[in-house]
Amino acid sequence: AVAFLIEDITAEVSLTRRFRSEIELSNEVLNHIPEAVAVFSPAGDLLVSNAAFSALWGVDPATSLSTMKVEDCLRHWSNMIEGQETLAELSAFLTGDQSGPTLTTGMRLKDGRRLRCQVVLLSGGAVMASFSPGSIEVFPTRKLRQRLRASEQL
Repeated sequence: AVAFLIEDITAEVSLTRRFRSEIELSNEVLNHIPEAVAVFSPAGDLLVSNAAFSALWGVDPATSLSTMKVEDCLRHWSNMIEGQETLAELSAFLTGDQSGPTLTTGMRLKDGRRLRCQVVLLSGGAVMASFSPGSIEVFPTRKLRQRLRASEQL
């Protein structure tokens, strides 16, 4: 006995094509954003990053054979950032020790460039970090803000 099962998969194929098209469009939009952007999962895996992120940090997660983790990024950043205080603050926020839904701070790279860093807690526990040109003085670190508040109270 031979049985043939014929099923119309037109709707599934159409849905898959539309889904892939939306992903490609989202990636293209992300790559045209001038800020360096990276999104980490709650487990610390790098989910997505843009071309500006690869250019700024000199690493392309898409070419890596393994999944990049937040610890890998922090280790790489520590070689490029002056002042480990900002890196410690960034590390605490990215690894789940958030003091709020957003962290905005500044950092200086060893080549002298200044960056504004904003880390935002997203839905589901994901975390987005964005880096753009900015002044450290405009965006002081948490410890500096605490010192400024303490001196104001005197």
